[in-house]
Amino acid sequence: MPVTELAWFIGAQGPIGDEIKNAMNQALIVQDEWCARNIPTLPKDREARGVALFRQVEDPSIVVLTAHWESVAQHGIWLNSPENKTVYSSLKDHFQKVVLCHVENAQFFDASGPDGSISLLKSPIVGITTVTVPNEKRKEFEQAWIAKKHILEEYTPVVKYGWRIEKEDESLEQMILSAPWPSVEKHMEFAKGKDFPQFQDAILSFSKAQDVKHYERIL
Repeated sequence: MPVTELAWFIGAQGPIGDEIKNAMNQALIVQDEWCARNIPTLPKDREARGVALFRQVEDPSIVVLTAHWESVAQHGIWLNSPENKTVYSSLKDHFQKVVLCHVENAQFFDASGPDGSISLLKSPIVGITTVTVPNEKRKEFEQAWIAKKHILEEYTPVVKYGWRIEKEDESLEQMILSAPWPSVEKHMEFAKGKDFPQFQDAILSFSKAQDVKHYERIL
């Protein structure tokens, strides 16, 4: 089952700058070489694997590392490798916390968008929304989302979504939604549109919480 890796790194000393970006790039070079040697079924090109680093607009001390894997187990082989343990040791002093999750049955960060539209990898701004839903409301929420997501798609042509595999609370599910935007302001225009209330009502009626953040690619 294909999965999207989302790994949030929270900086230990304020906004993420060139020093940390360069350190992360060196770590990814090691990962590139490891993948080429050990998982020949994965593309050799970094972008073709959905690998990128995005800095959060709202809090620039947070970055999210993205990647596509064929399964959680496959990603686990990399995580447990001596190479990963070495590069992680070189990075850990830069960060106070790392939060890792996988989105099931999804590949968010394709190198190109459908029908020539902009992809998440190439977008000036990427919006990532986490919607928390009680277990018993998951099916109803999913039905409401599928029925109303066309409202969002009228503003942005690429909308990626899927359920988070790892759970912080066994009584809750989290759907992660992502879309490209020309700017944060353009995303905010969607929230002012005439059809937004019916979209929001459908989402809010089944969800417990929403968290919306914006990211710009730095690597």
